[in-house]
Amino acid sequence: MNIFAYLHPGFTGKAVKIQISSTKGPLNLIGFPSLQTLQFKQKASTLFAKLGQGRPQAILQCSTSENLKHLESALVLALLLEKYHLNSSMTPDIMVFGTLNLDGSLEREQTLYDAPQTARINRCGLLIAPHSLLIENQKHVNLVQCADIEEAFRQLQKYLLLSEGVTLPEFSTRQTNAPVKDPFAAILGLEKAKKALSLCAAGNLNILLYGPPGAGKTLLLHTLGSLLPPLTEEEQHTAAKINGKLSQKRPVIEISPSMGEKDVLQGNPPLISLANQGMLLVDELANQKIKTLQAISFFLDRGECKTYPTSFILAGAMNGCPCGKFGMEEEICRCSEQQIERYWNKIGPALLDRFDICIPIIPEDLLVCKVDSENPHILDTIDQIRKLSSKRNEEHYLKLLPLFNQCNTVKRVSIRRALSSCKTARLIADFKGKTIVGKEDMIEALSYKTYGVDRHYR
Repeated sequence: MNIFAYLHPGFTGKAVKIQISSTKGPLNLIGFPSLQTLQFKQKASTLFAKLGQGRPQAILQCSTSENLKHLESALVLALLLEKYHLNSSMTPDIMVFGTLNLDGSLEREQTLYDAPQTARINRCGLLIAPHSLLIENQKHVNLVQCADIEEAFRQLQKYLLLSEGVTLPEFSTRQTNAPVKDPFAAILGLEKAKKALSLCAAGNLNILLYGPPGAGKTLLLHTLGSLLPPLTEEEQHTAAKINGKLSQKRPVIEISPSMGEKDVLQGNPPLISLANQGMLLVDELANQKIKTLQAISFFLDRGECKTYPTSFILAGAMNGCPCGKFGMEEEICRCSEQQIERYWNKIGPALLDRFDICIPIIPEDLLVCKVDSENPHILDTIDQIRKLSSKRNEEHYLKLLPLFNQCNTVKRVSIRRALSSCKTARLIADFKGKTIVGKEDMIEALSYKTYGVDRHYR
């Protein structure tokens, strides 16, 4: 039997194997700085005396020399096992998680992070952990929550008696189901924008809405969060490891113009990673700080920040021009061509190119706009298409490039934008129930991409 300590230096934790050998001399810890070694010896001696176990005598070594504070509980249990000659038991391995205090208590934790999964991956049959608000059970891993090291040792002795010769069986998972209702029921008109949001939710597409104030841009973007299906069980555990909360709802993190680059990237986890598997909403995009937009663009492409994942839908909104009157019928926009060009250049072509959908939102007359009946199956449809889309790779969309070249009229198009149009066209065909993407699907997909470099504001 081996004993592991659970260490979580970042988003993903790891198992640290504890090696111990008997000796008649005093306790010795190999591989750690002398000051940390001295402090641990004093703590171990104090705890052994409190438990009436005499003095600890063994040589300890770990596969890492960092974060000794988070290894101490596993080290002390290893010493107790060695004292009673229990290390040779023929039972599945064990893992220990928790910070040990001087009085022998284990600090409470908000979440167990990915300790249960790490224990299962390392074929540990027992996970000893402190009390936690969020408990994640893993099949075939016996989770025992303890208040102090004495209780942990009692539970460990009980486990050794009951698990002699036990082997671990296979592990299985199950998925959650999506609710059924229409988030668009309270929104009149704006049919193209509604379809664009459905495409984004089904294909994890980034979207940018632009138009005058009051046109409904922010309302539409917040509705996008309601279109996203609930997190799967695996995604829930991933989210819990980031923010310490178990929830089926996908996260929506909003970035305000007052935030700087440090606000977006600071913290552990950083703010930008809290949007993982959800949506990062950036309103007033053109008023954001340049370095903030650059950071969002960089980590959106990179997929991680400080080892934490950053896979999210980027949803932005902005005015069409500096004065904000672009698209208004009752007022005239007096911005010059150069002023509008500079306004869009604040965002930069790199970030604009990462928006799969970019459409104008023009105010509609609610007295004459089209009113559709409620679609109670919209979320089920999005969920089904989302599952289909997740199985496709880049090669699938590369096959649509000849059709894209046939329909495209814009010169100097990046390969990113071309593949994005192909993916959008494939999603449009999916919503129509078609197995083959037609020319009309590609033309419709291109109509959803009117970037600033296309001079869409004319």
